[in-house]
Amino acid sequence: QGSVPSFCRVGTVLARAAAMAGDRPLSRGGDVPTAWSGSAADLGKTFRLTADPPDDGKAIVDDFPQAKLMQHSRLGFERLPPQERTANMGRSRRNAITGEITVTLEENWPNFHLVDLWKRHYIEATLAELFADEYLFLPVALKYRTWLYHGMYQNKHVSTSAKDSGMVGDALGLPCIDAPVVAGRWSPVMCYGPVLLILMFSTDLLALLPGMGMLIFLYVLSKYFNTIALYRYLRLVTLVPRLGYLGLLFVRIETVGVAIFILVAIILLVDILRGDLAMLIHYRHTCSYEVAAVLPGRVFVCKRHGGMSVEDAFGYRGGVSANISGLGKWPSDMYLIADIDGVLAELRPMKREDIVAIYEENSGKPTGLKYTALDTYGFHMPGHFALASTYQELMMLKAALDKSLPMDSLLRAKAPPAENDAWGRAPAPSVPSMPKGQPGVMATNDVVETNF
Repeated sequence: QGSVPSFCRVGTVLARAAAMAGDRPLSRGGDVPTAWSGSAADLGKTFRLTADPPDDGKAIVDDFPQAKLMQHSRLGFERLPPQERTANMGRSRRNAITGEITVTLEENWPNFHLVDLWKRHYIEATLAELFADEYLFLPVALKYRTWLYHGMYQNKHVSTSAKDSGMVGDALGLPCIDAPVVAGRWSPVMCYGPVLLILMFSTDLLALLPGMGMLIFLYVLSKYFNTIALYRYLRLVTLVPRLGYLGLLFVRIETVGVAIFILVAIILLVDILRGDLAMLIHYRHTCSYEVAAVLPGRVFVCKRHGGMSVEDAFGYRGGVSANISGLGKWPSDMYLIADIDGVLAELRPMKREDIVAIYEENSGKPTGLKYTALDTYGFHMPGHFALASTYQELMMLKAALDKSLPMDSLLRAKAPPAENDAWGRAPAPSVPSMPKGQPGVMATNDVVETNF
């Protein structure tokens, strides 16, 4: 900064503010202008961004079969009241038998439709405008990652990292499979329970009694290994005993019975194929994250390590704008992860199919939609480029953005609609205004508290 003139830095940040105020949707991951000349009034006219690339899922709306629906249908979203950041900490549980993660909350999570990174109190726009808003995201809960995060919290983990991410960074740094696959993370007890019931129809106690011991052994180990440090090693530790029991049944095939042995062998093979082999196949999805940047509102820009075939198996996840991440191009191994009231979730840009699905699911109640706001950016912090700006530069950015931004822009603060409007609600009581130049008259029972 010492060798760069201050007016050049101001010109750079003003140019980026102009990109935000353009009348075209901002490109997710597109280039941002780095120079500017002219008055603040021309900021919104000088720079126009190009259309987003086709692989970003942001093609021109006219090419969409439901273009008229996108352009004329409207949705209104109300902001959820803020909650304590640690309100849900320690409430996630992992079932030791099925391997499923559940979060014991008063309401199902998420109890909202969208996540907003721009500070505003109400959102009401057409589907096309909602789709073009780069600050609106869909939350995708990272269930296993949240369980690891809560496990650290319950174990009173103390982070040794000097980074601002703290415990969240340590939880993201653990190896885990975040892809939507089971990956054999369930206990073999699910198969050995039915095996024991089938063996009860045989008269061979030398096969039944070891089976009972194996079931108890697997149940105890499943409970013991149900921790954030050991859950991945349950099948590896129990593989040899399970294969040994299958060999014992093969030796006792004459006394057990051929039909019973075939049924038991099929169930045990399912345990190996759907459990151990699936865990081995999906091991390529194991990954960890390195926190590259910490944004306001508990939002983290992360770089993935491992899991290189996630995009090939599950498709493109979308790109994040440079105004949010600070990256000119959003690589496929970068993630935007947020800590939403104690639940770790990946923030993904909306696709047209997503916003249409929200509209179709809630077409009968267009005003019952909710969104949660993280207030990462806003007029108080216009974008990522403003994080490192000085106070004077920040004031210039805010003034330039306010002057060049259209009055009907979604980025401007809007109040909820009146109660008697088209949304079907009654009007709010009006407050009479005080005449100009006349002081207010206090009632005799009014009390004014001052603190000088």
